[in-house]
Amino acid sequence: LGLLADGVACTDGMTRPMLEQRGVAVAPRAFRATGNVATAGGCLASQYLAAWVLLRLAGEQTAREILSYVAPVGEERDYVERALSAVSAPENALS
Repeated sequence: LGLLADGVACTDGMTRPMLEQRGVAVAPRAFRATGNVATAGGCLASQYLAAWVLLRLAGEQTAREILSYVAPVGEERDYVERALSAVSAPENALS
């Protein structure tokens, strides 16, 4: 669709060969965002994408509150920190 301006995406191990056959380079991490386009791979992909959207649209405090609400009981802090760490990395800077 031409959405990956630089031709790099994140994905899971099973899908990786299919993307590479189509000329897409696979980043060696679980989440990547460039501008308004984000890709993620693996079992936490939907959580990372949701965290990224929340962070961009609602800010860090609201993102933390919402992510904490949906986290497994007893794992709230670790769950929130893992998600925000993945989507807040310098290479995923908000733009």
